[in-house]
Amino acid sequence: MARKITLLGASPPTIHAVIDERALQCQTRPASIMTKQLDELAQFAELPHVTIQVLPLGTGIHCGLEGAFSVLSFDQEDPDVGYVGCPGHDLFVEAASQVQQLRLTFERIVEMALSPEESAAVMAAARSNHDQRP
Repeated sequence: MARKITLLGASPPTIHAVIDERALQCQTRPASIMTKQLDELAQFAELPHVTIQVLPLGTGIHCGLEGAFSVLSFDQEDPDVGYVGCPGHDLFVEAASQVQQLRLTFERIVEMALSPEESAAVMAAARSNHDQRP
């Protein structure tokens, strides 16, 4: 809930997320759990400081398959930091060369992803598919 408040607050961070289309197709019980999540993603995607792109199923093997990561950028006087979530622990990456490698990886993934507009359509279709599930 605190992250949601931060995204909707007075000084929200700029967010650019890429979501693998497989994640949108996960079967949950009840299906309403996923429809609620997809509704929230659609709501956030409309905010001016949020960009959401979908990496389509047909992408095949790509550099993002190793797992989720983030590059956190701050004010100019503070260096960027990488964050990698791993099972059992989290890892913060501070070495400039490693953060740059994460940034380049993200840029490659963004190039393979659908546009934000195409992504919104894919998310809406996924939501519709979940609506039709029992």
